[in-house]
Formats: sequence, structure tokens, C-alpha cells
Amino acid sequence: MLTQTAEIKGGVKKTIRAVKAYRKKSDKAMSTAVRVTAYKTVKKLKKEIRQGAPGNKKFEPLTFIALRMKKRRAKGTALRYLANGVRYRVRKKAPYEIVVGWTAPGRKGAFFRKIAEKEQTGFTENISDALRKRIIRRGAELGKMEGAATPFFLRKTTTRFHTPARPIIEPFWRKYRPNMNRQIHKNFKLKMAGKRI
Repeated sequence: MLTQTAEIKGGVKKTIRAVKAYRKKSDKAMSTAVRVTAYKTVKKLKKEIRQGAPGNKKFEPLTFIALRMKKRRAKGTALRYLANGVRYRVRKKAPYEIVVGWTAPGRKGAFFRKIAEKEQTGFTENISDALRKRIIRRGAELGKMEGAATPFFLRKTTTRFHTPARPIIEPFWRKYRPNMNRQIHKNFKLKMAGKRI
């Protein structure tokens, strides 16, 4: 019976080393691609919150009273301050995962999460005596307007304020999630090619 054999001396070890090196490089490239995509996504979300239209869905505008209760000059965009708490969290190994939102740990993160949840679902609150006095005082500070005693008037029968839902995460993800995998793949290819992303 005839048999044929082939002797491989150094080739297998060299190939194994090359495969391991490629795997290490590709794992690192993928991890970087995911983190860069997450970072850019957070930047976009912060920008769109400050503009008052995450995912191109405009927030319900602030009421006349809410706008004038602000002592600092404001652009009149609701929830601008929530952009300050937006962060991202990434699982750096497969299966990769990106979490974007109010993910910071501790009291600060909990504060932003609580406010964000409340604002995104909408709420109604009673007008306390202290708030009523503050509103009246602020109206007096602003002085008189043409045709009215003060810039705004709060009826005694008005006992509650309703704040409408202002969705943030849902419209944002609806618009950008479909493109995220493509963006990660593009960043991965660029990183594997030795380019900056």
C-alpha cells in the first residue's frame, strides 16, 4: 500500500502565530470601533437634546410661564440640562454592547435618570403655596406688559401644572439605531487598515 506524507517543519507554528496576531488585532479593532461609535452617538444625542429635537422629533415647547420663570437668559428649549448627564457604557468584548443614556453611577446618575424618566413620560404636579408665591414674585420682577398687570397671571383656581411627555431616547434610537451596525463595521475596517477613526 502506497502512502504519501508531507513533512511541515516551521510552517504550522508560524501560521498559528499569524492567526493569533490577526485575531488580537481584529478584537482590538472591533473594541475600538464600538467605543468610537458609542462616543459619537453620545455627542449626537447631547447636541440634539440641546437643540430640542432628538431624532428630529421636536419637544413640546415650554409654556409662557415656564419660559419667564428662568432668571438666566434661556434659548427656550426644554430639557437642555439633561444633555449634561448623557453618557455611554460599552462591553469591550464579544458580545459587544452599547448602552447610551443616563448611565453614570452614583447619586448624580440616579438624579439624571429619575428626571429623564419623569420628563419622557410626562407628569402632573400640584402647585404648592411656595411655588405659587415664587410665580407671583417672578411676575412682579418682570414688571408690567402692555395690556396686562404682569407678564403672566396665575388664577387661584389653577391648582396643578401638567408637563407633557417629551420623548428622548425612543425617537433618537428609532432614527439612528439602523445605521449603527454599519457605522461600527465601517470603523472596524478603517481601524484594521491602520487608519484613525
